[in-house]
Amino acid sequence: MNAQWSDEVKERYTKDQAFYAECSARGIQICQDTATVKLAVRSKPWVGLTIGERNDCLVEADPCECLAKPEAEQLMVEIEEALRRKNT
Repeated sequence: MNAQWSDEVKERYTKDQAFYAECSARGIQICQDTATVKLAVRSKPWVGLTIGERNDCLVEADPCECLAKPEAEQLMVEIEEALRRKNT
């Protein structure tokens, strides 16, 4: 930060830096040129679990396989759907 800046400019610079950090943390890339400012969201395609990976999770969570029922599989599907909605 330049020591010769006014307090107003220093405050604006600090807010801008916080904004850029927040965007970066959320996966938002800011592209600037002299005429425009554009926001671009970097996104990866959703990759769900395979049936085998779901079963592995269930077995790891419940080694005696008490959860090895259709209800448990449905629970895994619902959890995955909730994560998909939250992250896409």
